[in-house]
Amino acid sequence: MTNGKLITDPTSGYDPTKPNVGRDARFQRVFFYNGVQWMRRPVETFEGGLDRPGGNVTQTQTGYYLRKFMYDAGNATSLGTQPHNFPLFRYSEIFLNYAEALTEANATVQTAAVDALNKIRARGSIGNVTAASVNKAQLIDLIRAERRVELCFEEHRYWDIRRWKTAKQVLTGDLHGNRIVRNGDGSLTFTKVAVSQLSFQDRMYLYPIPKASSTETAT
Repeated sequence: MTNGKLITDPTSGYDPTKPNVGRDARFQRVFFYNGVQWMRRPVETFEGGLDRPGGNVTQTQTGYYLRKFMYDAGNATSLGTQPHNFPLFRYSEIFLNYAEALTEANATVQTAAVDALNKIRARGSIGNVTAASVNKAQLIDLIRAERRVELCFEEHRYWDIRRWKTAKQVLTGDLHGNRIVRNGDGSLTFTKVAVSQLSFQDRMYLYPIPKASSTETAT
């Protein structure tokens, strides 16, 4: 949320009946959601909408589409071929790596780590954290949450949750989305629904090691 709190925090102000309101400024840059303008019209991910028509057409199951990496076609009348450079290492990652390393290496909260984190939080137009307001465990949680938001869909999350050994926790259970229904008066009803089930086991932290190297000759 714009106040810097996760939507799971009961004090965040998140309203599940208005899930797109009051969100981190990066939310609109990452997702297409119902009502956002694209190609000179609002995106319609409600049931039966232009972008969620039902039937056998490939379409969103969560109520959202990925906008990140798309060029800005909000006012375009047609799509065209555009060049694209996929980010391999961004300046934002430098700050996040630095903040995480400094926090993990010290028993107390370091002002430099908090300052680095705040540089990233500023991109989402969310409030600063102060070194006096958090302990080490809280700062680690904030840094991890910020990596999830700032670096989403850039192929970091897969490795992050494995090195943190949190994959079993976050990849076990239902994956949720919003089922959106447009009512007769034009209002929308949002219902949280499970769209897939995830499962992660401890053995998945490891990769198999070949019994024979590629240089050995089969006998």
